[in-house]
Amino acid sequence: MKRRFATFILHISITCIFIFVNSGCVPTKQPSPETAKGTLINSVWEYNLENAENASEVNSTYPAITWKESTPEEQGMDSILLLKTDNIITNSPPDLNSVLVIRNGYIVYEKYYQGFNKDKVNNMKSCTKSIISTLIGIAIDKKYLSGIDQKLADFYPEYFENETDTNKKQISIKHLLTMTAGLKWDEGSDTWPWTTNSNPNKYVIDKPMSSTPGTNWNYSSGSAHLLSGIITKTSKISTLEFAQKYLFSPMGITDASWEKQANDEYYCGAGNLYLTPRDAAKIGLLYLQKGLWGNQQLVPEKWIEDSLTKQNDGYPPKGEYGYLWWINKYGGYTTYFAAGYGGQFIFIVPALNMIIVTTASWDKPSTNISYQLVNDYIVPSVINTMPVK
Repeated sequence: MKRRFATFILHISITCIFIFVNSGCVPTKQPSPETAKGTLINSVWEYNLENAENASEVNSTYPAITWKESTPEEQGMDSILLLKTDNIITNSPPDLNSVLVIRNGYIVYEKYYQGFNKDKVNNMKSCTKSIISTLIGIAIDKKYLSGIDQKLADFYPEYFENETDTNKKQISIKHLLTMTAGLKWDEGSDTWPWTTNSNPNKYVIDKPMSSTPGTNWNYSSGSAHLLSGIITKTSKISTLEFAQKYLFSPMGITDASWEKQANDEYYCGAGNLYLTPRDAAKIGLLYLQKGLWGNQQLVPEKWIEDSLTKQNDGYPPKGEYGYLWWINKYGGYTTYFAAGYGGQFIFIVPALNMIIVTTASWDKPSTNISYQLVNDYIVPSVINTMPVK
């Protein structure tokens, strides 16, 4: 097992190449994305619905309040391979507390550990950043923001009054979304002093520049948090209220809670959003549906596509980077995911019409086992790549 896991870690360390393929219907064996029956797709979102009478037949399964459930076989999956995930988890150090698999709008696999259940919320940690990205897209759509090229200084002028660095004045919303602001930051050594600082926003903005904005990727929870303040400053309501009004309420997400950043008036834009696994899966489903929920376009389709398009190389062992979303390949399929410390994940596999959520006890040593489960068991469990009636 150790050798197999080491091989997997080596596998994910290779920078991914985008290959978007339309997977055809092969009833007995899952084809590789490169050889699957069908033509190359023009968009990551296109997949063949010829087995459905029309798209609404598939869309009708998408939950307003609750999820529908199905057996794996009814959705073209191998339940025996899925069940192997349980054996892996129970024989590994305890950190995961949930695994949830959605295919074609149905829950096909759901397992909880360590006293968790479907109604218990979990700190999604840095998955919160991906939700913040979603809210920025909504804020632009609702005209609270004019676009991603607006400058950070426009929203925090109080911290730029005596600023002489012209590079810092060029930092934009896009740079914050893509982790390319150029502010000097070390996620390991800066997080604690930022968290405990009496003015955390000033702490981030006062950091010296280490590169020209837009040139170098550098993961920064501080930069992501600034986006929460931008949402509150422009909408005149808190980030949580904004999320409830434009995102959570329309999706039937009623149990979400959020912590404010310590010593700050703004909800933390970098983490500490609490969701149940089923509600986290709804975020994945919203992205799978190009921002459409029922008959409401909650998030502009163009924003979804831009968010899940490679903006830079990110961190190659983990993946490429979009607008606070990660991009990699698992089981041979392009996968988009929100990732949070300790094992919080929302994986989206458009070619398979699949969402996978894992949550974990982030205060325990993480095994990062979610990557292995998705790559070696969950994605390969699909034996029919077409939506099933």
